[in-house]
Amino acid sequence: MVAGVLVAGLALAGCSGSDDERAGGKETSSSPSVDVTSAAPSPTPTPSPSPSPYVDDDNVLMAKGDCYAAVADPIEAGQVQEVACDDAAAEGRVVYYSTEDLDGCIVSSYSPYCPDNADDVLGITRGTGMGQEFAGHSDFVAFATASQYACVRYLKGPHPGDPGGGGMQIRVGDCLAAEDETYKEVACEGDDVPAYKVVKETIKGADCPRKNDILLSTNTVLDRAGLDETAYCARAL
Repeated sequence: MVAGVLVAGLALAGCSGSDDERAGGKETSSSPSVDVTSAAPSPTPTPSPSPSPYVDDDNVLMAKGDCYAAVADPIEAGQVQEVACDDAAAEGRVVYYSTEDLDGCIVSSYSPYCPDNADDVLGITRGTGMGQEFAGHSDFVAFATASQYACVRYLKGPHPGDPGGGGMQIRVGDCLAAEDETYKEVACEGDDVPAYKVVKETIKGADCPRKNDILLSTNTVLDRAGLDETAYCARAL
């Protein structure tokens, strides 16, 4: 959301006369006896027990360590629900939970705080009626204006929050593509061709490592108001 994107062999044995027959010198001819044994019936397989229903033992929606999956019949587009982390449908795990107003971050074009390993942000909002809470991806309107949020890391890759992954906060190792008069974060290896790579985080007015590096600001409301000195040195690819 937040981005500056596993012939059985059949053995045959020969038969011979008994020791007594061989000692008496008699030749005995008899029909071979065949021991016919009925095959034992295959055991009836025991059905696997049904999985126990998920229980939220902390009573906090999307608390740190909780896992989530998409809702099959959502009330709001993008809605997710808590599931067991070993559930085949589980998509990610919460790595940070905040009661900060996510709406304020979105309006100010400022990325909400998340740990460096986060891949996405879920908004947590109260629904109508009895105040039931709902969680969902914050690139959907109903959750972008949420009163709380959770930072999550996907259980499987790719991980857009990793350096060069194309999402979350811009950091050293991320790639940028030109968009009008600004630059947007893109995956270093993806459909969008990057033009620059961030090589250093610095402050406005500072020199970059190389003469041809460009200095970029964050372009947030705080930046435009002169209240954010953060800048990045980016190098052409």
